[in-house]
Amino acid sequence: MRSARRLEIRIALQLQQIPKTLLIRFVDCLSSAITKMPYPELGASCPCTINYAKSITVPPSPLPTRIGTNYAPTALERLHIQSALVDVDSELARLDSALTQLQAAQERLQLKRGALQQYSTAHAALLSPIRRMPPEILAAIFEHLLPEHWYSKDQRSRMLPSHVCKRWRALSLSTPHFWNEISVMVDRRDIIRQLDRAKAWLARAGGCPLTVTLSCMEPKCQAQWKSALDILLPHSKRWVHAAIYSRIPDGLADLKDNLPMLESLQTSFAEWPVPAPFESAPKLCQVYMKACDLLNGAGLPWAQLTDLEVTCSSVQQSLAILKKVPNVVSYKVTLSALFDADPIAVPHEVPPLRLGNLERLEVVGQDSISGFHESLELPALIAYTYEEPGEGDTGWSLSSLSSLIARSSCPITDVHIQSDRAAGKDDVALLFQHTPCLQTLYICMGGATSNNVLQALAIRPEATCLAPQLRALFLHYHCDFDLQLLANIILLRCKPEEGTPLKSLRATVEGHSMEAIGALDKGLLKRLHEAPKDCIVQFVDLDGAVIEEWGLKDIALSFCDLDAKGM
Repeated sequence: MRSARRLEIRIALQLQQIPKTLLIRFVDCLSSAITKMPYPELGASCPCTINYAKSITVPPSPLPTRIGTNYAPTALERLHIQSALVDVDSELARLDSALTQLQAAQERLQLKRGALQQYSTAHAALLSPIRRMPPEILAAIFEHLLPEHWYSKDQRSRMLPSHVCKRWRALSLSTPHFWNEISVMVDRRDIIRQLDRAKAWLARAGGCPLTVTLSCMEPKCQAQWKSALDILLPHSKRWVHAAIYSRIPDGLADLKDNLPMLESLQTSFAEWPVPAPFESAPKLCQVYMKACDLLNGAGLPWAQLTDLEVTCSSVQQSLAILKKVPNVVSYKVTLSALFDADPIAVPHEVPPLRLGNLERLEVVGQDSISGFHESLELPALIAYTYEEPGEGDTGWSLSSLSSLIARSSCPITDVHIQSDRAAGKDDVALLFQHTPCLQTLYICMGGATSNNVLQALAIRPEATCLAPQLRALFLHYHCDFDLQLLANIILLRCKPEEGTPLKSLRATVEGHSMEAIGALDKGLLKRLHEAPKDCIVQFVDLDGAVIEEWGLKDIALSFCDLDAKGM
């Protein structure tokens, strides 16, 4: 080491004595000589290139015709074979060495790639727009994960944001209204986890108004039922929505006079609790119950109820309930003769029951509902819905609705009807005569009902225009559907010079089969294109996608394939 150091010092001293110009010329000559020096080709020696593999060849066999036979080579032939094997073994050793190097290089490259990929992923995440989103906007997005209805039993969707990352969890846990809907289902199984979850959610909800669902359908679970009540009842002053289903009537006495915020209620009891816990709820206005529960000694503030949904009701039961709620504004009822206490009794009310505040009536007829419409007088009615889920004869008819509207002299604006039965021309015309304020008509009925509606709406010079304020029309398409007549109505009703105040119209047609609609010829399409811009007509398929090839983008005509729905 000392001798090498002395040599370096000696060379440095000698270089300092050489003139600078000569030293520069020496360095240039040395660099030129180095660049001209021969180097072995990289592809021929490096095992990482394809040229290295090409440089290795398989030698020809000294006995090609003897391969695969039982031939015994001579002494000279054995020498040739042994010589060839020596060369091949040498090449095999080279290849094994090259493969080992390649494998080691590949492993190191994979490690490097993994490290670089991890680096890229970690730093790219820093550029994600979600990181720059303000917490209040992110919280608003989380709200869309919450169940649509407050009485939904879906708890998982409420917890999803808190299981994504640390920031989302902190935001979710610090947002009280994410945790204000608490549900406990008491049964014979261990409910400790449910109770612990209820305690945790109550703590996270802070002072937020609460939605509570309690269920205990097992009479032998009194201990579990009491444990659930001990957790939730102390917070009853913050209850806004409550759903309680129980076959154990005990334990609810503490709710009396402790429900100042309660607005809506769903209940089902084997026996109505005594004292009545909900009778003194000052804000209670919405109730959803079976008819038998409402008529089985239910203690409710009847005069302040405005929104009722009643299931499993007969006509007589429904009328009895309506007598209890003079200020009802919205009433939905599922009617069935199966719940008639006296099927022979005539349910007609004489005179008809007058409800001066009822604005929205929705009726689901499962079987016979005869006498229900005839027993009502609704002067404030503005929206009516009727639906028949089955195919049986319910006794409902379009004429019974027309009679109700005429008797009530109501300013009805929205009518929705879904039934397999057909309505004749006279019944349709009678309905329009009694609904001068009609703005929305959804009528999905069988037979020639759709054509009868179109004929009644057609403008004739000698007749008065029916339903002059109609803005939205939904019809069922059948094999004889008159699309030409529909086009006439759309074009004429959207022209002020025709004597109608209409400026826009939305027409929706529910089709039985897209292939069956053969009347959309070029002439009809051209006429529909002539409709004003504010008249929206659009042909769409079952999924709601616009059928562009039909050339219509500005009409409110929606064709749905009912074959896919099994109709």
